[in-house]
Amino acid sequence: MVIEKERPVIEYIFEQILTGYATHSIYRKVLDKFGISLPARCIWRILRNETYKGTRYGIPDYCPAIIPPAKFDRVQTILSRNQQPKRAGRIYLYSGKVVCPSCGNIMVAHRGRVDKEKNTYRPNYICGNRYITGKVHTSGGCSFGGGISEFVIEKFLLANIRPLLESYLVHFEQQNTPAPGKDKIKSINAKLSRLKDLYIDGLIDKDSYRVDYERLQKELAMATYVTANQKTIPPLVDKIMDDDDFVNTYLTLSREQKRELWQSFIQRIELGRRPEERGKSYKDIRVFFY
Repeated sequence: MVIEKERPVIEYIFEQILTGYATHSIYRKVLDKFGISLPARCIWRILRNETYKGTRYGIPDYCPAIIPPAKFDRVQTILSRNQQPKRAGRIYLYSGKVVCPSCGNIMVAHRGRVDKEKNTYRPNYICGNRYITGKVHTSGGCSFGGGISEFVIEKFLLANIRPLLESYLVHFEQQNTPAPGKDKIKSINAKLSRLKDLYIDGLIDKDSYRVDYERLQKELAMATYVTANQKTIPPLVDKIMDDDDFVNTYLTLSREQKRELWQSFIQRIELGRRPEERGKSYKDIRVFFY
């Protein structure tokens, strides 16, 4: 059972993950706002806990929901594409995003070459089936034995981010119709209130009241559902488009901030045709956004 005073913290955590923040960043934000220390792994477990959407023991509506089920499911989609935070380790900008061009599995982030003197490493992404290359995918293998440098992906994104996002925004507008919004919900609630007054004042009979009441309740439920599930453009997309000097702004970010930025609105990164010349970098890269 969730204590009522915990509700604002739970709601805040879910809102932050939808806004695009990583669990490590949410830890600091929760600490600053509520004075509560919740490690990233604890936040991860909270975001996975079905009790908060009213499900327990696999039974829907078992208990009161703190988080609307539709919102909870959207968060699970985001978490399914990201790796669970580890207690400590290196930061990989595109973990959980890069797709193997051969078998379609998510490629594994690898530290790459390490320079112990400079304490640096050169991350790359490799297929987890690389040790059994040669076997067909149906046998658990993969024909792709190479990898891609994180630097190559980062360089491609920085060089093409504006046209990529412009194309994404055009497609988004074409595919998404505006939700009814809060004004529609407010209007229906006002109609329900007036309907109640008409019934109390004896201006309509009980049967008329019941028919109109049920109709308005259905409209309210639909408007609330559609509004809650309306797909929105990640906030950072607008910030990037408004920044005429985004590349230089990006270079001032810490590595964790860079990861947080890309993870917030990139859904997946697909590699196209492999370069024919050995040692040549990938140039055929396709980026998909939420």
